[in-house]
Amino acid sequence: MKILIVKYKIEPYYSGDKDILLWDNGKNNIGFARAVNELLKRTGKEDILLLSDDAYPIGDAFTVLQQTAYSDPKIGIVQPKMLLPDGRIDSTGHRIVSKFRLGQMIVSGRGSHEVDRGQYDHDTELPSCDFACAYIKREVIDRVGPLDPYFVQGFDDVEYGVRTRRYGYRVVYEPRARVVHARGHVVIDDGTGNLRYRDALNKFNMRSSVAYYHLLAKNHLWRMLVTAYVWNILGILAEVKNRNAHYTAIKMRGIIPV
Repeated sequence: MKILIVKYKIEPYYSGDKDILLWDNGKNNIGFARAVNELLKRTGKEDILLLSDDAYPIGDAFTVLQQTAYSDPKIGIVQPKMLLPDGRIDSTGHRIVSKFRLGQMIVSGRGSHEVDRGQYDHDTELPSCDFACAYIKREVIDRVGPLDPYFVQGFDDVEYGVRTRRYGYRVVYEPRARVVHARGHVVIDDGTGNLRYRDALNKFNMRSSVAYYHLLAKNHLWRMLVTAYVWNILGILAEVKNRNAHYTAIKMRGIIPV
């Protein structure tokens, strides 16, 4: 197993392994996905573990991730339980909510900032996971390929999880493996006794976003085309009802081959 760390402005929290490969994005930020891909070129046939520079394992978390990965040949990626320094949940994987209206999708860190009561410990199947810490089998990298460099910062893990599942692999959550994720090291006391983190971006609304359409077209082109077609037909029916012959004729040209 090779541990891949993309460094930004600090020394990585975790340095206790000779199999660490480090990429310094501090001076020339080429984006997380590109940096990981550069590190992948320096690996051999080993599995990899992606680890944020501000994250570190509790106990034998990495060994547990590896054991879980090989408990089922269909498992491709494993995410641990990631905790904030104060013990609350950072992430137990992604939750993806798609709206019927084209161009809107919400991706959130499941359980983010909740008190850990084991509420997610039995819900282990994930649509995608957080690459602040993730164990990825070598066969997944060989078949699925590298990260998509289109995503400079963020959503690369969402896209890779979706792509991995398209190849028939499972993305799973392993609550027995625990990793602390400091979220940028900047702690703010909000006066309530809880701590919050300045860069804790755990929810994204990709409405009318270029990044969303790139993800959708790459992994769900048929869905995008069908949805667009259906909306076009609904628009035609609405204008027929409104007796707008000119607009109806224009829309009809979009669904009838000429």
